[in-house]
Amino acid sequence: MDKWFFIEVQTYLSVNKMGLELGEYVEKRYDQTVVHKDCIDDISADIKQKMDELHEKYPRCRPFKFEKRVYDGRYQEKVIDLSAKPDNPCNDNYVFILRTKFVRKMNLETSLHI
Repeated sequence: MDKWFFIEVQTYLSVNKMGLELGEYVEKRYDQTVVHKDCIDDISADIKQKMDELHEKYPRCRPFKFEKRVYDGRYQEKVIDLSAKPDNPCNDNYVFILRTKFVRKMNLETSLHI
């Protein structure tokens, strides 16, 4: 049986334009979407590419540190968190947290745009 994940994105106020642009990009592109479990690595690569582009656009800003955490959720289902925060020991505030939730039942008549 294929596994599908519902994506929920939480963005936070950022101190610079680079963080603001990254948060808006991730929220607009991935918030409230349903994706196949195999797409998580593609999403990670897309976000990392956007982070690299923004670092080139804003060279004076510190780069972001990307994190991927996998853990068991409430019903022993795998939960995946993708997040970014400034690579600065004095600032541990997140720019965004992208969290997946396992979809247990899905109406087969629903069309998914992947």
